[in-house]
Amino acid sequence: MSTTEKPQFSIVLSVNEDSIEPLKEHLPTLMAQQYEPGFEVIVVNESPGQDMQDALDVMKSHYSKLYVTFIPQGSHYLSRRKLSLTIGVKAAHYDWVVFTEADCQPATSHWLETIAAYIHEDTDMVCGYTRYADKTSLYYRYERMRQWNYQYLKAVRRQPYAYNGCNLTVRRQLFMEHNGFLTNLRYLRGEYDFMVNEYAQPHRTAAFNDADGTVVQDAPQNKKWLMTQIYYQETRRHLDRSWGYQVKPFFDTLALHLTYGLLLVSLVYAIIVEDWLLTAAMAVGLILLSGYRIYRVRRVAGRCGEHLPFWAIPLMEIRVFWQKLFYIIQYYRTSKDKLIRR
Repeated sequence: MSTTEKPQFSIVLSVNEDSIEPLKEHLPTLMAQQYEPGFEVIVVNESPGQDMQDALDVMKSHYSKLYVTFIPQGSHYLSRRKLSLTIGVKAAHYDWVVFTEADCQPATSHWLETIAAYIHEDTDMVCGYTRYADKTSLYYRYERMRQWNYQYLKAVRRQPYAYNGCNLTVRRQLFMEHNGFLTNLRYLRGEYDFMVNEYAQPHRTAAFNDADGTVVQDAPQNKKWLMTQIYYQETRRHLDRSWGYQVKPFFDTLALHLTYGLLLVSLVYAIIVEDWLLTAAMAVGLILLSGYRIYRVRRVAGRCGEHLPFWAIPLMEIRVFWQKLFYIIQYYRTSKDKLIRR
């Protein structure tokens, strides 16, 4: 694709009072993108506070490509995040919209260049990888990478299902044709999941985890991480093809637990009856299984630019089931008023 064929981009992000410091830190990396066709950054203020507005006024005076707008303060019965993103898309001047977050920054100055490489005439949507900053909890990093890997494989092989990152590019026309978030405005979050689930079509959606196109997100606080997982429990109930998507991860986890469990029980039994040949066989089986799982995860991690210590991988794989169970319990204990606008 020649330089003249590359699209211009409108980068859209929604902010609130909690976004002031992250935006101050990460906005310069957005503005520093080396992308010749051109781009703009549209920040939509969903907060009524004066502090955020004052901060945006200062930033706007420094960057000619920065545009600021806001949502009506009377919008109480809709997801303010989804409404703000819709306003951002409507304010966009270019045909391609890139969605990201205030607590994210591109890993390199070639982020937009990388996205553009995946855009062709038959492309409507591009899903890029978002990894957490290195200081983030190992499990949080592993869980995001694990979810991304399943979503990535769905996107490149057959029907895209959902998206758990902050690095999503969509044709503006496609967003407008689907009336934005009209069908799911009452659900407070899940904005990127709903977009991919409703808009994406087989063979018209690209997905990548190139290092130059990766977005790095700040380490989330535990409370924020938990709420993200609870929001997802609500969101997935309303996504098409949800059960089909959940089958493979469920059976992967089930098979892993059964295999480890069988080997461990057999090992303990062999030690109790002093059958040292069986003991050795079960010990070798555990080592081989752990080694194979470590190899698989490290391959995925390498493609995603993640650095996970080998010793932690079996522990994190076993943790997935119990962590998911915890999220489901917390979801049913959470008031639906915190998840849905009634």
